[in-house]
Amino acid sequence: MGGYSLAGNTVFENKDPYSQGNFVFLEKDIRSFYNGGETRITPNSVSIGIPSNSNVSHSLTVNGNDKLGTNGSTITAINNYDDEANLPSILGGSSYVHTFTIPNIQKARNTVLVSPHSGLTQGLMISQARVSADNTVEVVFSNITTVSIDMPTTTFNFSIITFPFIS
Repeated sequence: MGGYSLAGNTVFENKDPYSQGNFVFLEKDIRSFYNGGETRITPNSVSIGIPSNSNVSHSLTVNGNDKLGTNGSTITAINNYDDEANLPSILGGSSYVHTFTIPNIQKARNTVLVSPHSGLTQGLMISQARVSADNTVEVVFSNITTVSIDMPTTTFNFSIITFPFIS
């Protein structure tokens, strides 16, 4: 449990014997600037600024809640998934509800985005998509024509954004 100095800041590192994780304790704030971005580490938080005009690839992994932008909402997770469906023939002027099994999705406060790999048959539209139960996304397909539409087997892309519950 030795300490060392980093630009006048004292840092202590200790290994947790139970989970084998490292803990770092700071005495003061640490700030670094690079390519228009900024990283700030304080005794209570870490703030990382990634410049939008940078030519290098940046990646950020957050284990927990995240907030994008100054006025953004807190996001618990963003999940992406592809699934294939062979929809039945849908009568003109009617709708069909199809359920997709998508792992690791919980019924919570979600926004569901769904789009087909290839275009939908003219007159067929996605009129609603929602997480109806854990690991289940329900999509409503509506035929706005007067004739039946039988779409070929199609792969659909899903993005599910989950927000924390408001208490």
